[in-house]
Amino acid sequence: MPATLIIEGMAQTAGILVGDARGFRENVILAKIRRAEFDDFALPGDLLRYDAVLETIDARAAATTGVVSKNGKPMGKVDLMFSHVNQAGKQPELPDHNFVFTDQFMDLLTTFRNQNMSGWNGNE
Repeated sequence: MPATLIIEGMAQTAGILVGDARGFRENVILAKIRRAEFDDFALPGDLLRYDAVLETIDARAAATTGVVSKNGKPMGKVDLMFSHVNQAGKQPELPDHNFVFTDQFMDLLTTFRNQNMSGWNGNE
């Protein structure tokens, strides 16, 4: 698996974490890869797990740190910066709606959270 796709997996994971911290009110855009270091590589059949931590957050941006594990063992670190694009400060070329956290995404997240609360823990 190319490192770029592993970084993308962390960006998706950490981006959802940042969105959740702000109530999914704004679009969250990856602004910068601060660090991406890998000690190993992933092959077909490997199980990757992304653990993201919100390091800092304010009205304009957020920073996350993350660890990628392969088959239960750490294999790399990915630290990212995100920008919040809200309606007040949005760029003219961006759509007026929330194009990151769409209704379809929010429905999927609600379904996952409901399943998680009813006993599913992701290890089954």
